[in-house]
Amino acid sequence: MIGHNESPRFRIETELTPGRVAAVWVVADEVEFPEAGWTDFPLIVLRWWADTTAELIRNGHGRIEWLFMDGPYSVEIHATGPDNVRFRRQLRSGFQTQHSATVPITQIASELEHTLDRMIADAGSRAAAANAEITDLVAARDGLAAALRQARIRTGESSG
Repeated sequence: MIGHNESPRFRIETELTPGRVAAVWVVADEVEFPEAGWTDFPLIVLRWWADTTAELIRNGHGRIEWLFMDGPYSVEIHATGPDNVRFRRQLRSGFQTQHSATVPITQIASELEHTLDRMIADAGSRAAAANAEITDLVAARDGLAAALRQARIRTGESSG
């Protein structure tokens, strides 16, 4: 497993394997979603998550949804407010929230940026993915990092 943020409040767990399918899941308040070891396409979903998170940070308001390619699961993230992170499952009748937490958007973005850094380094060192996928992941990470820097400047928050 690739390491995670020192903060137990919110983290993204990943495990890169030689193929494109690997483990990727989200943890908030020690609740693992969709479940520990969930397999999906992390190089693709992490790029999606980075792009939407950067847009949310730039807008400073609204909500986004982190989608998984496999299964009816998503993480709904609001820019601000209590319970701004919701683990959701799509049912025929609508969404069912399985867990909610309050996590600053800058912490979410920072954890995602660190996860992308680890995935890029690991994928590059093991040549585990096509070059185009890594290039796209690097571009998404760079966009997220720029948006996070702007948000920290606006709020006077340190980059720690």
